[in-house]
Amino acid sequence: MNGRTRLIIGVTLVATGLGVAALAFTSGDAAVRYVEDLIADPGAHQTGSFVLMGVPQPRDVPVGDGMATNSAYANSTVSVTAWSRDGVHYHSTHTLTAEPEAGGVRWTHLNETRRAGSPDVAFPSESTSWTLGSLAFPVDAFDDGDGHTPRVWAVYDGVLKNPLQPKPSQFKGHLLTQLPDGSPVPDGALLYAVEPGGITMGCSSKFLPEEEKARHEG
Repeated sequence: MNGRTRLIIGVTLVATGLGVAALAFTSGDAAVRYVEDLIADPGAHQTGSFVLMGVPQPRDVPVGDGMATNSAYANSTVSVTAWSRDGVHYHSTHTLTAEPEAGGVRWTHLNETRRAGSPDVAFPSESTSWTLGSLAFPVDAFDDGDGHTPRVWAVYDGVLKNPLQPKPSQFKGHLLTQLPDGSPVPDGALLYAVEPGGITMGCSSKFLPEEEKARHEG
């Protein structure tokens, strides 16, 4: 498994970078949010639509007249959340993996919880699988120079006018709360559903931290 580990302890990352506040810019009727915002507080984004700002990392990217494997792509995301019960501190590791199959994309979510500082699993691991969407791609947070690049999965069932490219973009949609069978999306499995026609490649530089501007101008 070619996963990139993302360490998010509670909501501490909200205090850094672009996640410090969901900026009050709007695009049409939808508020603008960043990848950090979704990871820090999924519960605040479970109703309504919004515009997600970030950098898509598709499996393949255009190079010259053809397509090539994107070295920044990963088929899984890993995030860690911290919580406590009866004075005991735990870390829950959420691994969400996407594999293309004939009927769409096969998703598997694995939740492993350990006591803080212990390598042993404290509770039985929980695994859930389902099939959803015709196109899946991670969306990276903008680079703000703090060494963290969180990412979330996006799913899209529309028709792409042009291949996705790893550059600052915006996506209109909503955070999924239900699986195809009507059951709730497992806690820690963040899936952002992009509306048909909701992909806009490129975005205004006013949304970008200086590090992200330099990375794409260089």
